[in-house]
Amino acid sequence: MKESAYPDAVWREIRILKLYAMGSTLAVVLLFLLAFRPQSDLKLDTLDVARINVVNETGHPALVIAAHGKLPGPWFEGTEYSQELSGGRTRASGSQ
Repeated sequence: MKESAYPDAVWREIRILKLYAMGSTLAVVLLFLLAFRPQSDLKLDTLDVARINVVNETGHPALVIAAHGKLPGPWFEGTEYSQELSGGRTRASGSQ
């Protein structure tokens, strides 16, 4: 009969560590897959924001939905000017 270089307790601990490593790897892979799955059924009842920017391909706002005091100033030839130059339209789009 051939004797092992390590006692049975060491082999038992190695088996436990291997099972733990496999289990934790499986858990991390499962969490990763669940975290990045597509959310096509996402529905919100309420969304509270102060400003929503829809930007064009250059990164400038094409449409802004904003609360009072959050509207941008007028744009002309790629430059944004202060809100005071907007002809009094500082409260809401289209109202004076």
